Amino acid sequence: MAQRSVLSTLSILIITLMISACSRQALYDNAIGWERSSAGLEESSITVGEMTIAYLSNAEPVDGDTIVLVHGFGANKDNWTRLARQLTDEFNVYAIDLPGHGDSSKELDLGYRFEDQVRHLSRILDALGVQRAHMMGNSMGGAITALYAATYPDQILTATLFDPAGIFEYDSELVSLVMGGDNPLIPSQEATLNAWLILRWRRNPSCPGPFTTSWKRRPLPTATSTK
Repeated sequence: MAQRSVLSTLSILIITLMISACSRQALYDNAIGWERSSAGLEESSITVGEMTIAYLSNAEPVDGDTIVLVHGFGANKDNWTRLARQLTDEFNVYAIDLPGHGDSSKELDLGYRFEDQVRHLSRILDALGVQRAHMMGNSMGGAITALYAATYPDQILTATLFDPAGIFEYDSELVSLVMGGDNPLIPSQEATLNAWLILRWRRNPSCPGPFTTSWKRRPLPTATSTK
């Protein structure tokens, strides 16, 4: 028991020293890097016309089909790392930061409607040399995936939609707010992020404080670009 107590104390001390020695952003970046590595993914970027597009793909390509993962509004490529961990042994995975999101270009005049994002994604996949793929999309990415499959059916092997946007089966506080001209998914300052979190989750996910602070700030640049 005494030895276990000493080990627990040492573990707490090491963690405390790590947190005090590193910035919150550095801790966040290291955690994200670990998630990517565990999923067999590495970060890259590509220039597509006037856009710089960030994406994750297999660190080691495999002899298999390609899967393109399309994130939701205000999200980014790293939303897919834990799912990708189950896929990269058999598939070549591309998790792409759509324009206006993550580390990709955020110019105000790019266009961010569903139709615009489908056109952007087509150019991105062409630049990556992806001719046919399975496509998975969540939320806004689900709507983009469905529209992409309808627009370019010859390029899509299968389309999988996770809680896609654009399907209204029941009344929603979020839909009512958006239709009234107030989109709470576009936080303009840190003070409005708590309301944003309440709408995204029934219960806030458990996350260490230093990670949460850095993670909460990430939607703000997206909000500026997509207004």
